[in-house]
Amino acid sequence: MVRQPETTARGRLVVTNAVIEKIAAQAALNVNAVGGLGRRPPGRRRRPAADERPPRVSARVGRGTARISMSLSIRYPARIVEVCEGVRTRVNQQVADLAGLRVTHIDIDVSAFESGTDPDTRAR
Repeated sequence: MVRQPETTARGRLVVTNAVIEKIAAQAALNVNAVGGLGRRPPGRRRRPAADERPPRVSARVGRGTARISMSLSIRYPARIVEVCEGVRTRVNQQVADLAGLRVTHIDIDVSAFESGTDPDTRAR
C-alpha cells in the first residue's frame, strides 16, 4: 500500500493573473467572429489582421475564483450578443479546465467592428 503525503507537505499551486489573462485571450479567439485589438508595430506596413492580435484581457485571481475584463473586436456582420455569450461560455470552460478556477464575472467591451478586409488592399 502506497502512503500519500500529508496535505500540508505537498505544497500549493499558485495561478497568477497573467496565466488567466492568456487563457482567456486564447479562449476568446477560439470563438467564431472574434478578433483582437492592437496597434501597428513600428516599421510594419500593414496592420495585423484581427485574427493575429489577441484581445486585451485583465484578470484578478482570488480564492479559487477569477474576475475577467476584456476588450475585443467582432467581425461584421456577426451578432454582438451571440458572440459575447459564446466568449463567456468558452472562457468559463477553459479557465475551469486549465486552471481549476471558477470565473465569477466577465466584462466584455466590444471596441471595434472588423470589416474582414485589409485596409491596404481596398480599392481607392
